[in-house]
Parts: sequence; C-alpha cells; structure tokens
Amino acid sequence: MATPVITAATSSLGSSGMGSIMTVLIDGYLRAKRNKGRILRYCNTKASEIDVAHGTARMLIAPCNMTVNSITDGTSPVPAYDATVGTYQDVQLSNHVYCAFGYAEIANCLDKGRSLDALMEGRTTSMFNTIEKTVATLASTFSTNVVGAAGTPVTEASYDELRAMIVNAQVPDGEALHGFLAPGVNAWVSLSNLPHFREWRMTGVTAPDKLPNYGTDVSGGTWFKSAYNHESQNVSEISGSPSNAYNFMFHQDSLLVAMVDMALPMSKSVEAANVYDPDSGISFQVKRYWDFTADADVVKIDSLFGCAKGRDEWGGLCLT
Repeated sequence: MATPVITAATSSLGSSGMGSIMTVLIDGYLRAKRNKGRILRYCNTKASEIDVAHGTARMLIAPCNMTVNSITDGTSPVPAYDATVGTYQDVQLSNHVYCAFGYAEIANCLDKGRSLDALMEGRTTSMFNTIEKTVATLASTFSTNVVGAAGTPVTEASYDELRAMIVNAQVPDGEALHGFLAPGVNAWVSLSNLPHFREWRMTGVTAPDKLPNYGTDVSGGTWFKSAYNHESQNVSEISGSPSNAYNFMFHQDSLLVAMVDMALPMSKSVEAANVYDPDSGISFQVKRYWDFTADADVVKIDSLFGCAKGRDEWGGLCLT
C-alpha cells in the first residue's frame, strides 16, 4: 500500500498541534476509502488539471480502432497523419463533497486514539460512499453492452456473454476487468452460488468462498473467468416489481474519475494541506479554520471531483 503524499500545505501547518491531528484525519480518511467493494480503486483516476477551462481535468485513455494507413505497391499514396481522436477526455470537476468535525470534538477524544475512529469513520465512509454512488450511477448508463433483465438472476451464460462483449471491443491486453454486483439474491448471491464460481474448477484451487477475505478488496476481488468480482452496496438499484439492479463490469478506461488539488486558502487564519493517495489517485484537502457562527474551530475534509464515461464499449451491464 503506497504512502499518501502531502502535495502542498500552508506555512502555518503544524502549529497548535495541528500537524498530528491532520495526520490522523488523513489516515482515517484513506482507511475509510479502503472498505468493502471500493469502486474508485479500479477506475481511471490519472487526471491532470489543464488551462483550457476552469475546473477541468484532462484524462488519457487507451487508444482503440485507430486509423490505419496502408500502402499499395506501385502507387503514390498521400501520407495521412495517424488519428488521435479519442485518446483523452476532458472531465468537468463539478462535484464537491465534504465532511466537517468540530475541533473540540477531536481534541476531547484524543484518549490515546481509542475514540477518534468512532468519531470520524462513519462520516468519512459516508463521504466515500457518496462519491462511489455517483460513479455507480454513471456506470448504470452503459449502453453498448447490456445483458440480463430486471428481476432475473445472474447466470453463467449472461456473465460469459457480457465479458465476451467487452473483450471483443478490444480492451487492452493484460489489464483487468472488474465486476461490481449488488448484494441481492439475483446479483451477488446468484453469481457466488454458480457451481463453477464456488468450486473454481477452471483452476483446480480451493473454492473462493472458503478463502479469507472472500469477495472483498483485501484480496482484490474474487477472480472468475478473466474478471475480478466484488459485492458492493453502491451498485445502483431501482425498487419496484420487479426490482432492477445495474450490476456492471468494466475496464478502467470506461469510467473516469478526476480529482485534482484544490487551491489552498490564502487566509493566514486557515491551516490546510492537499493530499494525494498514489494507491487510488484520489486527491483531497484537509483544513482547519475558525467558524464564527459556531464560535469554534472546525476541521474539514473536502474533495472536488468529476466523473465521466471514457469508452462506453469497454463497460457493460448485467441487469438483475
């Protein structure tokens, strides 16, 4: 697991004991991110801010179906430049989420760290869930590759069909596909009860549901027929009769999540730091300031992000 990097900070960072609390909050936030079935870990998060438009990040994606120029012997061909359309996409940073803590709350619970996790874990996990639900909602709009139907279970045939659709769209060799399924009887339960999934006959190793960390991100997901599979509470579901879950499988370049450093506050009364997590490509800002309306110090974690589909044909849905 890579160590998070503080990319920028105000000059007063570390005064009044803020440095140690900042470190605790950063560690806690990243620990909340590394929860069960984390979608962000497998998206393309390699974004860079560009000058074309304010609040825009440019994201490189793998080329596909580029123009190929052929030459026939005995002719005088006119050379043509290679096509470069589709090798990047600009993503608008239009979503801003945060969670805030009263500084007194944090100071009062520094009882050798025993109660700090309880104070912040729920808020930071909820913040990550908000981001990931946004990404999963975007995934529910995949339109090129769709199998299954509302109210029907995942079958081995539908799983194979969806995987084959994505592979036939020329996803890069050697880069993993990941599937995320809702924790319902027709989704994850049906997949995990397939005889081949449980017995893992293709590899001859121990059944995956008998292994530690089964179905979790600690093990990178459960490998089955060229894709890693995860159970996730953030998969989009629509209640009704029948209900509909938008389980999805994707290559990283089909879901783009851009997070870049936010501008540091100019005020000398604010202590702030931007943090980048190399493990996931996530950037966020932690700051402390005086809230005159609450008459108290506040510590706040902010994340500015945008998400977009890269290559729709490199993702797909298995409706259940």
